[in-house]
Amino acid sequence: ILQMGLIPLHLYSDIPWVPYRDTMKGIIFQSHQRSILATARQLDAMPDHQLQQIQANIVNLLQSHFTFRGVLQQIELFMKHGRGDLRCQELPITTRAEQRPNEFFCYASGTMKR
Repeated sequence: ILQMGLIPLHLYSDIPWVPYRDTMKGIIFQSHQRSILATARQLDAMPDHQLQQIQANIVNLLQSHFTFRGVLQQIELFMKHGRGDLRCQELPITTRAEQRPNEFFCYASGTMKR
């Protein structure tokens, strides 16, 4: 979707779970599944120039974050230097994932970190 220049809508049931959590705030719409109607109203009322700015933000991040080479570069920055736009995130407490104290999921490695 991003590589096509389209703006994604991420629906979630517990917490937003997206890569590049901080960076994605400027290029993705997120909504808890219970709030989808309110989100749809917000999107409908959004001015065209704001949507165009979001699409421009997507284009600016496309090569560095959403291509094979860009993803590998982000993983390298995270794993070797502790930099880049990947973040560890506390696991949610849900029926699908029981959380243990001080456990985090790291997007870059796909492993649990303590």
